[in-house]
Amino acid sequence: MLTSRILPLSLFGLSLLASSCGPGDPVVETFDDEATICVGTDTLGQSDGPLEPGDTVVVSAIFDQCISACARNVETSCDLETAAGGLRVSTSASFEHPPPGTSCTLECVVLSADCGEVTLDDGELLIHHGDDDYHYFAPGEGGRCALPEDAEEPRARQVLVDNPAAARPCLGEVRLPGFGEVEILPGEPFDLLLDLGLCLSSSCSEELQTQCTHTVDSDEIHVTVSGSYGDLTYLEEGSCTDDCGIHIADCGELTLPEGQYTLHYAGNTYPFELPDDDAGCL
Repeated sequence: MLTSRILPLSLFGLSLLASSCGPGDPVVETFDDEATICVGTDTLGQSDGPLEPGDTVVVSAIFDQCISACARNVETSCDLETAAGGLRVSTSASFEHPPPGTSCTLECVVLSADCGEVTLDDGELLIHHGDDDYHYFAPGEGGRCALPEDAEEPRARQVLVDNPAAARPCLGEVRLPGFGEVEILPGEPFDLLLDLGLCLSSSCSEELQTQCTHTVDSDEIHVTVSGSYGDLTYLEEGSCTDDCGIHIADCGELTLPEGQYTLHYAGNTYPFELPDDDAGCL
């Protein structure tokens, strides 16, 4: 059974921006046995209270991928079967990425699936999932989402970044026009940057990785960006630091002759001209 939920945007410090998903050839991504396994919790990993031997509880999976609101044809599955010393859980999820250049809102759609029910006895419950072994204990403990027994840190859920509508293209430096001089001259190279508009907690976000590219067609410049970062807010809700850094994607260098240009990004257009003695973010 497929379950999805949109996390509150306040967790990411983001504002909801309306957008539309455009046409194009879909790219399908599939994840097998890449989920956190939960016993006796809801689909966000929250326990209803302590468990006792004889209790029948739901085993569920929360998938590591946190997908774009524009993802299509989303499917999840989770199966339980008896294995040596415990249970084996098999999970799978797939979805279609929005076409390149599509502007999408930055909601984090969390995917989960019910795997089935299990009755607890008075010993530990061992669950095999992929290459990992998970240990759950009764009685007296609440339901929980377990980590592999040899893991030292919580597993981060991957959040995809696909042409976020809140991003701002910047020429030369990430600086608003009027706040310091950023001069761009014809025939001289300058950096094309993208302020991603992400506000991420340093304690609950990790490894932001992006790939930003541009193409030039006469006086038209097209920019696209994709990437991901690790999100731990689902494990640390309420205890994340409130700091917010600027996150920049480097889209490469441009060298242009004197003239007027239009930069296209995520369905928006940004006119500029060279030379420009007060450049920065458009």
